Amino acid sequence: MDQESRRVSLKWKIGGTFAGVMLVLGLFVTVAVYQLAKNALRDQLDQRVLLLANTLSDAAAGHIVGGNLLALHALARKYTLVDGVAFAFIENSRGEVIVHTLGAFPPELQQGLPITGQRQTYRRELSLSGRAVYATVVPILEGQLALIRQKNDGVKT
Repeated sequence: MDQESRRVSLKWKIGGTFAGVMLVLGLFVTVAVYQLAKNALRDQLDQRVLLLANTLSDAAAGHIVGGNLLALHALARKYTLVDGVAFAFIENSRGEVIVHTLGAFPPELQQGLPITGQRQTYRRELSLSGRAVYATVVPILEGQLALIRQKNDGVKT
């Protein structure tokens, strides 16, 4: 009887060890898949935002050159109707906001923004009214004319 109880306890030890190893491996695989999926979704969001901002930049160039601020405002408002876009604003080459789709322009949006006249795309994450937003800045005509600053609602993961 004593040997039989040892075999059962040995079986339980082996089974428990196997179950523990499988649990640890399962957790590791779950974390790895979560990170890969999160990175893939973030990359897709970045590509979508960049496409929208570049399209808005191309469409806004003519209105800026022509000085048609009413059409420029309507264009910016149209782009904020896209699902996930919080707001957009256009800053001229002197750093002045010439068009924005907000009622009152929040001062925290001006903090930490890149210098004007930049010729490359800039991205950053910031908090606005307790929500995470992703800012994308795209130059118009290589930064000589103006900058598009587009904010997208972020989903914190």
